[in-house]
Amino acid sequence: MSTGSKCLHDSYCKDSISKHVGTMVEENIIRVKCPDPECDEAIEPETFRSIVPLVVLDRWQIALGKSVIPDSERFYCPYEDRSVL
Repeated sequence: MSTGSKCLHDSYCKDSISKHVGTMVEENIIRVKCPDPECDEAIEPETFRSIVPLVVLDRWQIALGKSVIPDSERFYCPYEDRSVL
């Protein structure tokens, strides 16, 4: 956190956090930061599992997984209907 105090993302309502995470994931931002402009703390998928829609959570976790594999080492299934990393 940039302020040195306890982060306030727990004080945001569930709907606001859910929309914030959904927007960030939709914009392909995988390091989702707290919505508080004074905080630089990252929000982890497990922290808000119960309030973020499953489809958003899945997309976020897949993006996080892909981010740790260098592009040169990625291999996708060659079948179009199974194009999985």
